[in-house]
Amino acid sequence: MCSMETLKIFQNHYPERLKHAYLMFSPWFFSATWKVLSPFIDAVTKAKISFHKGSPAPGGALSTEMLKVFDADQLFEEYGGGVTDYTYDRFHYLVTSSPKALVTPPKKASGSKVPDKAV
Repeated sequence: MCSMETLKIFQNHYPERLKHAYLMFSPWFFSATWKVLSPFIDAVTKAKISFHKGSPAPGGALSTEMLKVFDADQLFEEYGGGVTDYTYDRFHYLVTSSPKALVTPPKKASGSKVPDKAV
């Protein structure tokens, strides 16, 4: 009962921020858990979550589904897109998402060992 109340509170009092969740190649227990929990989840939220299997090769079921939603230049080549090489750059991510975090040096408390310059 406590779980049902918690679920009601979350779905009634917090705005939805999820546009859609695409779960690809998820293990069998994700699908099984979803089948158990989904009857208790709001229909709008339930419609935003989808499980995808199938061939990721260009022309396959999965790549066809993904190309309906994403531009080809946003998908890896193995999913029918045009991205062949991608390297995660933490600095670039931090600068574009929160430039103030890198510009503002941390405050130095008296006696602390925080360096003068942010790394």
